[in-house]
Amino acid sequence: MTKPNHMPEQQQPRISLLSLDKIVRPLLILVIVGVVGNLAFCLWTTDRQKLAELLHFDGRYLLLAMLLTLVPLLGHTVRTIMWTRFLGYRLGLAKLFRIVLATELAASITPTAIGGGPLKIAMLIQTRVRTGAAACVATLPTLEDLLFFIVAVPVAMTISSSWHHPVFNLISEGIDLHWALPCLIGGVIGGGGLALLCRKSGFRIRRWERLQEQLKTTGVDFLNVCRTIGGTGKSRLLLSVIIAGIQWTCRNAVAAMLVTSLGVEVEFIQFLVLQWLIFILTLFIPTPGATGGSEALFYLIFKPLLPNEILAVTVGGWRFLTFYWVMIIYAILLYILLNFRRSKTEPI
Repeated sequence: MTKPNHMPEQQQPRISLLSLDKIVRPLLILVIVGVVGNLAFCLWTTDRQKLAELLHFDGRYLLLAMLLTLVPLLGHTVRTIMWTRFLGYRLGLAKLFRIVLATELAASITPTAIGGGPLKIAMLIQTRVRTGAAACVATLPTLEDLLFFIVAVPVAMTISSSWHHPVFNLISEGIDLHWALPCLIGGVIGGGGLALLCRKSGFRIRRWERLQEQLKTTGVDFLNVCRTIGGTGKSRLLLSVIIAGIQWTCRNAVAAMLVTSLGVEVEFIQFLVLQWLIFILTLFIPTPGATGGSEALFYLIFKPLLPNEILAVTVGGWRFLTFYWVMIIYAILLYILLNFRRSKTEPI
């Protein structure tokens, strides 16, 4: 078991209450613009009479969808507590919950490929978690999600009719990987040649050298933590992968619940698979929270499955529930916790 090795106080990045407030403020603008945009899209693309008929939905499924959107927050918190305690850090529940909330909110104002990982690492380091351990705690969820996808997605596609969806036909017909291997080899050779040229010519960049030393130290610490997990943390890793599976299932079930509330039968597992596909594709969208791109992807992918009269409403409702609704709840919770800390005059 690795023991906490506290960093000197002067080396710890400071994340003040004010800086966390700066995360919340852009969210308010993003939420307002997004909600208004979704509402305008629904009104513009849906017949008024059909829209009035859709207002008579089954509230039970809608309520279930709203509750399912909050499960990932609980799962993220549990997984963070599991790994920090496994590594020997007894951080308070409220402090870890603030870190998780701030991470989730930061992820909503950054591109999907970046997420809130950098902020999570910085906040964990501030609580005197070693840099390598903090990096490990922040990156483990990605590894666990990947392990779950590797097992769950092929199984789900096999037992459902997902392979017959037009988007998979386009992918199988349109992907040509003949160029991938030459580009990869060229990149490796080019990068290695440039590094060798700099070394042979005596070219030095002082800041780069300092950064190399910091990265080397962090890398060694990170590998030590990974070895510890590989030795005695396999059961926790399996449990965390299971929790990740519950998180993703609940998150991706929202669309199915929403469509069911509108009186349309759905193939539940196929909806899960298509939601995973949308998530993978949003990694390539550079806008904050994949705003705009995720709606377009959902529209195009689910268009062959849903009746035209509910398609626009489903897009708007899905995006509101899985993004704006969640961000509103998270922002309220973080605001309460930040103000509670202010009253205690304790730094976050």
